[in-house]
Amino acid sequence: MTHLTTLALILLGVVLPAGAQADLPPLLQRSWADDPVWYDGQAEIALYDATRRIYGQDRPYTAQIMVNKERMSPDTFTKSATNDGVEVFKFHTRDEDIPTAKYDYNFSTMVYVTTDGLEPVKLDMGSQEDCGASFKLMGVWDGALKWLQYSYFPSEGLRQDKTELDQPTTWLD
Repeated sequence: MTHLTTLALILLGVVLPAGAQADLPPLLQRSWADDPVWYDGQAEIALYDATRRIYGQDRPYTAQIMVNKERMSPDTFTKSATNDGVEVFKFHTRDEDIPTAKYDYNFSTMVYVTTDGLEPVKLDMGSQEDCGASFKLMGVWDGALKWLQYSYFPSEGLRQDKTELDQPTTWLD
């Protein structure tokens, strides 16, 4: 229960300021992150029956949640090519092949938090379907939450912005 509650909080996109872990209820504090299971070099994977509303109709599919620990380059915010960099937990939700009458949809969301303080690093989201692709990248750089997004939908295109992190914030507006 502890692992699932913490995972749900992080996947909901709660961004906590430094030191805020101590203010969380015991189930949401970092003790779960010290469990040896995260340090065996393997990813933890769970599959769920799920539905997502597309074109006004609930569409059944299999959702995957994968959690692993890896190193992230502080320069590029990508997976480190070596064993250097910031140690992070990567929470990856993958909604694959959601069928519709037109074509299949694919969605992927990844949330990265530091292993030592569970502080947010970045969030990547992408979608792919036959008529186009979209993505969002949100990250904490230099004390600010910065975001970049692209959508193929008319009048959207490429957009970006940032906000200072002087109070608790969420990934989602």
